[in-house]
Order: sequence, then structure tokens, then C-alpha cells
Amino acid sequence: MNISESTVLTDKGADLQAKLVDGQTLQITKVMTGALKVPVVNL
Repeated sequence: MNISESTVLTDKGADLQAKLVDGQTLQITKVMTGALKVPVVNL
């Protein structure tokens, strides 16, 4: 099962990812998901 089929990495997400690679920690305070798919053109 491909769970990342309709995902996109935003600029803010890329910045966060870079901080984590540099060794900073991440405190998760909220998680949200959705069941619908968004057309790729709208991403």
C-alpha cells in the first residue's frame, strides 16, 4: 500500500526537514489526516 501517493512536501516542510537533519528535535503537538484525494493540479 502506497500511503504517500497524493502527498507534497511544502517549503515549510522542507525547512523543517533540514532542521531535523541538522540534529534538532521535533515536538509533535498535533496530527491531522484526511480521507479525500486532491487533484495533483491543486497541489
